[in-house]
Amino acid sequence: MNIKKALRVNLAIKGMTQAELAVKAGTTEQTLSKMNKDNEASTKVLRKICAALDITLWQFIKDGGE
Repeated sequence: MNIKKALRVNLAIKGMTQAELAVKAGTTEQTLSKMNKDNEASTKVLRKICAALDITLWQFIKDGGE
């Protein structure tokens, strides 16, 4: 799964910025940037992001398909 792609797709769909997502998910922009760079994230953070985006984890994974 490509986390950067999944974030980009879902932010575009929701019309959100990465900063807005960070606030809504209760995380930091630095965490999201690190996820983009390293293509790694904990399940806990992914679940928070998915809840903020109002999508399932499976949808996020699908959107990040390579």
